[in-house]
Amino acid sequence: MYKTRSIYLFPKVLPSIALTILLFVPFLAGNIESAQALSVGAEPNQENGETLYYFAEGNRIPLTPSLHWISVKFSDNLSAQTAALENFSPMLGSLDQARPILFGDITLLPLKANMNEQSVLAGVKSMRADTANFSQAYPVFQTADAEMALTDEFIVTFPVGFSMDDIHAINAFHGVELVDPILGQDNTFILRVASGVDVLAMANLYQESGVALHSAPNFVRILMSRPAVGQMPQSIAPMADVNDPLYANQWHLNNIQQFGAGTTYDADIDAPEAWDLTTGSSSVIIAVIDEGVDLTHEDYKSNLVAGYDATGLGNKGEPVGDDAHGTNVSGLMAASTNNGRGVAGVCPQCRIMPIRVAYGDKYGYWVTDDVTIANGIAWAYQNGASILNNSWGGGLESTAITTAITNAKSFGRNGKGSVVIFAAGNNNMTVTYPAKLESVITVSASNLCDQRKQPVNDVCNGNEYWWGSNYGSSVDISAPGVWLYSTDIIGAAGYDTGNYFAEMNGTSGSAPIVSGVAGLILSLNPTLTAAEVQDILQNTADDVNGGGYDVDMGYGRVNAYQAVQAVTPSGFTISGNAGVGGAVFTYMDETSKAVTTDGSGFYSFRVPTGWSGTVTPGKSGYEFTPVSKIYSNVDAAQTGQDYTASTSIANLMQDPSFENYTPNAYWVEASANSVTPLCTVTDCLNGNGIAGPRTGSVWAWFGGATKAESIVLSQPVVFPAGTANLRFYLWITKADAAQTTDQFKVTIDHAVVFTANASESSSYSGYTMVNLDVSAFADGASHDIAFSANTSGQMVNFNLDDVTLASAIPTFEDVPLDYWARPYIERLYNSGITRGCGSNPLTYCPLDTVTRTQMAIFILRGIHGNNYVPPNASGAVFTDVTADAFGAAWIEQFALEGITSGCGSGIFCPNDNVTRAQMAIFLLKGKHGSSYVPPAASGDFVDVPVGSFAADWIEQLAAEGITSGCGGGNFCPDQNVTRDQMAVFLVRIFSLP
Repeated sequence: MYKTRSIYLFPKVLPSIALTILLFVPFLAGNIESAQALSVGAEPNQENGETLYYFAEGNRIPLTPSLHWISVKFSDNLSAQTAALENFSPMLGSLDQARPILFGDITLLPLKANMNEQSVLAGVKSMRADTANFSQAYPVFQTADAEMALTDEFIVTFPVGFSMDDIHAINAFHGVELVDPILGQDNTFILRVASGVDVLAMANLYQESGVALHSAPNFVRILMSRPAVGQMPQSIAPMADVNDPLYANQWHLNNIQQFGAGTTYDADIDAPEAWDLTTGSSSVIIAVIDEGVDLTHEDYKSNLVAGYDATGLGNKGEPVGDDAHGTNVSGLMAASTNNGRGVAGVCPQCRIMPIRVAYGDKYGYWVTDDVTIANGIAWAYQNGASILNNSWGGGLESTAITTAITNAKSFGRNGKGSVVIFAAGNNNMTVTYPAKLESVITVSASNLCDQRKQPVNDVCNGNEYWWGSNYGSSVDISAPGVWLYSTDIIGAAGYDTGNYFAEMNGTSGSAPIVSGVAGLILSLNPTLTAAEVQDILQNTADDVNGGGYDVDMGYGRVNAYQAVQAVTPSGFTISGNAGVGGAVFTYMDETSKAVTTDGSGFYSFRVPTGWSGTVTPGKSGYEFTPVSKIYSNVDAAQTGQDYTASTSIANLMQDPSFENYTPNAYWVEASANSVTPLCTVTDCLNGNGIAGPRTGSVWAWFGGATKAESIVLSQPVVFPAGTANLRFYLWITKADAAQTTDQFKVTIDHAVVFTANASESSSYSGYTMVNLDVSAFADGASHDIAFSANTSGQMVNFNLDDVTLASAIPTFEDVPLDYWARPYIERLYNSGITRGCGSNPLTYCPLDTVTRTQMAIFILRGIHGNNYVPPNASGAVFTDVTADAFGAAWIEQFALEGITSGCGSGIFCPNDNVTRAQMAIFLLKGKHGSSYVPPAASGDFVDVPVGSFAADWIEQLAAEGITSGCGGGNFCPDQNVTRDQMAVFLVRIFSLP
């Protein structure tokens, strides 16, 4: 389906024709006849009757018609298309090779081999005359590395002094529609000609008449996206220093001749050495201007920021089908490192911004247009991209694209300039547009022997004899470009059937390596301008050919270590994680210094060699363990300096962890057999070898006697006034489920507020937090809190530790008391539907998205209760869910109960995120049953038209009071569901207490 744009039609002329004449007398006088000639059947614009041309940057550029293709747009009479094409069979090749193009809704038709330029133009003229079947017919124009096709759109930049009324008057005079503005370019618009009007002639008329500063067709670009796949040697065993399983194969990061003595030792970018100084910063965002990025990939998902689909054909910058090029690029640039998965990226702490500007067709070509590229580049720098990686290139020059690049270099990063990096190309020829622009950093490909990649069948060139890196005076720097291990689209889609790909190649792979190094540079010094970053890259590159700059490798092969050294002050880095975002670390270095952690809690700062001092984290409402760290004579990087952050709570209990021991001054102990509950490991043999204290050296052990036992541990406490929470940690060990009378109990003034039976041991198989709302007793008076247990012998043990009484206590460390969804999240926890996403401390990850697997578990527990266990999986229901896959039993039961039939073609897509529209269907089927059909929609939400996907379900979800949408009368149906939202939906749909 062709992308849609909002169309502004301005057929009106100005109320006063005098104003039009006043403004455009020169234009009208010389060009009315030309304008009138632009009618149905107008011939392609030619110079001296022979050469076609267009304009870029004010220059007249000749066009060369392809002898292989022409482009057409069919009229509405689809049934007559075949017969119409038969009329042109003398010029057309096999129609099986016809290539539909989504941009402009055009079709490329193959030509027979005996065509010449004159016969191509004559054929186009004949097709234009057949207006019943063709609304457009054009030559396709050929360059050395691309095919360029015309649609009915052209791009115009009007002078700054022209008002919108002026512009509408010009367009109305020519019968031209104004479609949309171009992002970030003043007075620049997409215009559309009427059916049958020659768009090239119209674009040239706007330029030559002087009413436009720039005017050119919105060319469709059909580019070769990457060289053909090569064959890589056998995988190498993992290396010890990085735990990413495929890191040993990533020779471009660390080349130890792992692929044989015929390669060159250390022909790499020295990444491990650079990582000793920095692994990047989450404040540095690298935009991937490409065909989309897999938004679910396990190896960089946590590094993604919001993206953009400039094509209008998709959503959020994700790819379609097997379009894995952008996913490959992203992994090389910024895959997570030391996460035990896949590969290592050059800048693993940098963020990735997916910008989709193209799609791949079935012939292996990249399809895009000039407007899409210009808008994608503009959106990237306007939304915070520090670096723009462009692993694409080729085709004719475009003023719109060049302006977008210039603006990024000038206005990005608040005027410091975004760093714009381009692949040099893979055609073994001189660099072409846009990589030849002086405003960009152009990257050629090096091989395993530190030479320019050439089309030679030897080990240095990866035995990939069918391509060579482009070269020439436009090349600025080089980077490895063969046998590059990287990420692939998760699952069967992409270049390979797995999640990783071994044969990424071409300058498409070289460019993101340099982008990653640029990310490391800006991570250390974000104040650098784009030009300064380029200087550092070039000045620190390894001059492998000797003699300085050359046209093959530019200033040399990029060296990450030398680059970051150039911006690294003397001394060493202290880095780690504070356990919470926004924490402030203070330390002394001549004067008092402070550094704030990023949103993930990561921090890093440098101290001089030999520095000694104390580093202390702090954040309002949080306590840190340890409280501080002391350093003495620092002479090496101090990595992994982590802290645990916990919400600070005013605990009203005395000796909450029982460390006062026995006899205890605060706790009253009582036992039917004189077996006091407070224990140390020494005195109580670690709870008979099973339990022990949660913190400190003392805990309360209820049980252990050889006969029936009744134990009580109590303390009088003055409660707060208003609200109160009682929190403790319980572990049931060595339990005999048959002993149904064995019970742990909590009372306040003899009123029971909590019980746990021996039969519930599976729910308390380790120290498990219990958080009780005891606000009923929050009257400002003293009340007696008692923990007690009746046990029938040694078969049952209840273990208690760390008791807290406070006005309010959050269950999860990352869900503070004032968090908007906290009541729902805690109700979900108390209902046993979830135990959070992490322990020690207990966390919920409220902003993480919910996968289809997680949704199946949540809803089935909501239907059947927290103790429900589904039947074992067979592995035969969905082809992408094996019997031993995570959540397989839940997924198959989810389908068996009719709540889902998968995501199509016999698959479930277990790792895909759940959208709000999908969630509406799942929730209502979970509540009402698989046969439920909601009432028809009436259009309650602005962004959910009647008849759109899930509209009926969405409106019924709102009608039942489960949601009121996402604000502003919208529902946001395509937005992914987060875990905090899911808590609200589940609690409401299943009426959880």
